[in-house]
Amino acid sequence: MIAALSDVPGLHLVPPEGAFYGFLRYDKDRPSEEVARELAERKVLVRAGAEYGPSGEGHIRISFAASEDDLRTGLARVVAHLDVTRS
Repeated sequence: MIAALSDVPGLHLVPPEGAFYGFLRYDKDRPSEEVARELAERKVLVRAGAEYGPSGEGHIRISFAASEDDLRTGLARVVAHLDVTRS
């Protein structure tokens, strides 16, 4: 999953250090709570980075504790939603 996200412009994954989740930073100026809510409407559950303190804003937390197929589907939806090449 880390490799899949490493080539997406405008998205930056902070790799997990022995954990099963990672922080994904996005280059759009959008509140993380809003992004998490919109992704939930698209059947992708993530946590808003702002829940982890002010430095978490602009990030979402993604859990890797799912099947590979579910991760691929969810990450494709995240990438499509956060397409930083669109305004």
